[in-house]
Amino acid sequence: MDKLFSSLIINSPLLTQKEIISCADLDKAVLSFTNCIQKSIQEATSNISIPKIVTKSGNKKLKEKVSLKFGNESIPYEQNPKFLGITLDKSLSFTKHINNLKHRAQSRVNMLKHLKGRKWGLNNKLLLITYKALIRSILEYSPFISLITCESNKKTIESFQTKALRTISRSSSCLLSNTKLLNQFNLETIQERCKKLASNYLTRALRGINRKILHVRRITHSTSQKI
Repeated sequence: MDKLFSSLIINSPLLTQKEIISCADLDKAVLSFTNCIQKSIQEATSNISIPKIVTKSGNKKLKEKVSLKFGNESIPYEQNPKFLGITLDKSLSFTKHINNLKHRAQSRVNMLKHLKGRKWGLNNKLLLITYKALIRSILEYSPFISLITCESNKKTIESFQTKALRTISRSSSCLLSNTKLLNQFNLETIQERCKKLASNYLTRALRGINRKILHVRRITHSTSQKI
């Protein structure tokens, strides 16, 4: 991976300052960069799966689909591509992603209800462990999305934690407020947890970023001397 990263830095062309207002302009601007990626991969002796590559445009002015190629193979256009499990949309509102998350979370809340049972079900401790592993883990995945999405999407995410905790609680949970449910199980809201997760991620990232910056500076400096 370091070899590929180094090769990409050396081969990467300078970004054009020309305004991109059409798909033809975008094709030309991206072509040099895709060629750069292909060259870097070849130098790093790595393989890349073309069927797993898609193109996505967030420019609302572009009415046409972008036509790009990687080598001799065409790269398909996808309106809502997935990247690391996150569904993207043109406006980056992540509403499409939240809608997909709703279906996944609801099915797992329903499963939690079956695990609870009436007489034979799991106890609260095991149900809470199950919730954290199977439901909360997908609600807090990629915490930055939960922090920047609209308020209605934030409420949707919080609602699934409330549903799960009401399912787990064996008291008159329908009468308990969200705050009391959180206190009962010693939990925090998804928003609060996402803020901590995001902060921890940024802290770790900033600790390791200096090494990469020095690596890039060393490569670019040696390249400029050769030129």
